[in-house]
Amino acid sequence: METRSVFIGLILAVKVLKLMSVVFLDGSLDVLRQGIGPAEALAGVGVSTEASSMKCSLRSIPPRFPAFSMDGDFVVGGVFSIHYKLYTVIYNYTTKPEPLRCTGRLVQRRKDGK
Repeated sequence: METRSVFIGLILAVKVLKLMSVVFLDGSLDVLRQGIGPAEALAGVGVSTEASSMKCSLRSIPPRFPAFSMDGDFVVGGVFSIHYKLYTVIYNYTTKPEPLRCTGRLVQRRKDGK
């Protein structure tokens, strides 16, 4: 029973990853329909299984992972820290509470160490 649960979980995970890659990268469901015969549809999208063993593999060449980017995009990154403090007040429920006050600052680290 435990092996069956693991196998079903693996199939579901592969299906979710495949669907996410289609939705985020391609924008259509045509990729799911390509190359899927009746036997493959029963086994699961993107999963190959053998009757003698539980061997699974992801069928995405090249592998496509969900992301909010497209080919040709530039990725700009950096390291920074944000200091944030929320003022909390203990209310006695006899007056209307004041709006929350937040303070914060963005600490930019420069190469010269200042």
